[in-house]
Amino acid sequence: MKFFATPKKRIIIAVVVLLAIIVSAVTFAAQKSDEPSTNTLSRQATVTRGDIVQGLSETGSASVNTVSTQLDIDLEIDDSRLDLDVIIDDIYVRAGERVTKGQPLFSIDETSLNTARNTLENEYNSALLKLEQAEIQQQLGAIEAEATMDSDKSTGELAEQIYNNAVTEIDNTLASYRQKVSEDEEDLANYQTLYNTYDERTAVLQSFELIMEQAEDTLESTQEAFDDYKEDYDTEYNTYTNYKNNIDEWAEEVTEASTNLDYLNSRYESMDPSDELYQSYSQAITSSQNTYISLADQLNTAIDYINKYRDIYNEYTSFEDRLEAAEDAYDEAKEIYDEYQSDYNELFGSDGKDDLLRKLQNMELTLANDKLTLENYEMNYDMNVQTALNEMEKNQTTGETAELNYSSTLNELELNILTAQNQVDTLAAAVNKLNSSLDGNQLLSPTDGLITNISFSEGDEVSLLEAYITIAESDEINIFLTFDEDDIADISLDQLALVTFDSMPDVTFEGKVNAISITAFRAGAATTTYEVTVNVAAEGLEDIYDGMSCSVELVTDRVQDVLYISSRAISTDENGKSTVKVQKEDGSTEIREITTGFTDGSNVEVTSGLSEGETILIESQINTSTNSKNSESSPMPSSSGEKSGDNAPQVMVMQ
Repeated sequence: MKFFATPKKRIIIAVVVLLAIIVSAVTFAAQKSDEPSTNTLSRQATVTRGDIVQGLSETGSASVNTVSTQLDIDLEIDDSRLDLDVIIDDIYVRAGERVTKGQPLFSIDETSLNTARNTLENEYNSALLKLEQAEIQQQLGAIEAEATMDSDKSTGELAEQIYNNAVTEIDNTLASYRQKVSEDEEDLANYQTLYNTYDERTAVLQSFELIMEQAEDTLESTQEAFDDYKEDYDTEYNTYTNYKNNIDEWAEEVTEASTNLDYLNSRYESMDPSDELYQSYSQAITSSQNTYISLADQLNTAIDYINKYRDIYNEYTSFEDRLEAAEDAYDEAKEIYDEYQSDYNELFGSDGKDDLLRKLQNMELTLANDKLTLENYEMNYDMNVQTALNEMEKNQTTGETAELNYSSTLNELELNILTAQNQVDTLAAAVNKLNSSLDGNQLLSPTDGLITNISFSEGDEVSLLEAYITIAESDEINIFLTFDEDDIADISLDQLALVTFDSMPDVTFEGKVNAISITAFRAGAATTTYEVTVNVAAEGLEDIYDGMSCSVELVTDRVQDVLYISSRAISTDENGKSTVKVQKEDGSTEIREITTGFTDGSNVEVTSGLSEGETILIESQINTSTNSKNSESSPMPSSSGEKSGDNAPQVMVMQ
């Protein structure tokens, strides 16, 4: 339990006490001649353990952080914005629904999503190619510019060598373009073969899958038939197996019993009846005969049972053999299918035939572009060589401007690289952002929270750059408060704040002061105020919505886990001793001296003299007079400073 009293409350208590004393004095003077009688009313209270808090109180409202799923990618290629429109397939959430981080929010039609992705990837690849060309051009241009500068400075002494170098570079570039076309043709041929065999390989995979499923069906049906057969004949099979496993042993026991009986009979027949052992042999023969008969009966029973249920046993073992064969067939079919599927996935991955066709078309386009580049370069080969020759002659006559031309060329080449690199970086960031925002064709929630807005509907065609879902985070809120200049000095960063929302009056959250503005929030009024931000990061904020009203207590002082009682129960004598009236279990009362500590004005800490759970009495004096106009008067506040509603509301602090 926690009770709070602020400086404002303490002022109110003091005013109430002062008014009570004044009213009592006036009433006493006016009615002195009436000789009023005094009645004492008592009510019980319990010595309680908990916290006593002092602080600054203020009201405010919750400000919930929000996150938008909008991709917010600003892409303009050659002064035109990329078309990244997609079709919304399914929306899995609604406004007002709570979601967790990683939970799917909506799905995008895969065809339109792939089109958008291909658009980005094609632009990215094109930008990479441009960057590569710019880098090659930078290298060539730098060499040529430096050679030109040196040539100009040496008044043409190296002009011929520069010319030869330029021709070599031209030849190397031509060779690289030819190599690129050759590689493109080889890649295209390999991919064409892959595309042409797609249907055949897919059909084989499906055949292996069908064989595996048939083998599985055979295994399941054989197992089911075997289970049914076992259910019908399991007892006969187990009995048959038991007899079969023991019949040889029982046959040996019968043979032994027969041999033993023959031996006893032969000895018995040769003995004289007067012989002392004659009678013993007679008894032994009888016992041996009984044993032989019992064993023989047991053996005959086993033989009869085996003969009777031999077919059941054979069918049972036949089922086992068929089941084992079915399991082997299924395992073999599954192994073949899994192995072929692994090879199939390695070749095609998740691509379907349409995907393969698109990639094939892209390869054809790349090859055509590279061939065109090569043809243009071959067409311009002689001109490039002539240009190099002209450049040599020009360098021989323009040595005076060599350094200026060199610097200008380097700056221009660097600018081209920066422009191309900027385009690559922009497109790479766009591709990464798109891929990181999606799981397949589903967009996932970036945080835990509450859906507050959905800007589209199922079936809408929207732009990935503009469509969004807004999520209010549920693990942290901010509260903006204002305090006047008299209180702001008592507030510090990270100061404990106890927050109670009107929608959840029985729960108190712990927060802390996160910011204190040093600029006046409202100046020029009677009192200058300053803004204070309280941050609450705790569990249980799921039901707090943006704008909800709350009360905030900035704790300036408190004691924890102490015994406390109402200040109205305490009497203080002229020597400063504090006493309370304690009610015992038998109903009698006693005056007990106590030692007090911290107080918030309404509740007082008891450091000694009382135990938790003891009952104390709070007494109020009521003055009555037979001559008064009113036969009953309202109780006045006691000298302890009690005001109406003495007991503060009980609140729970979230830990």
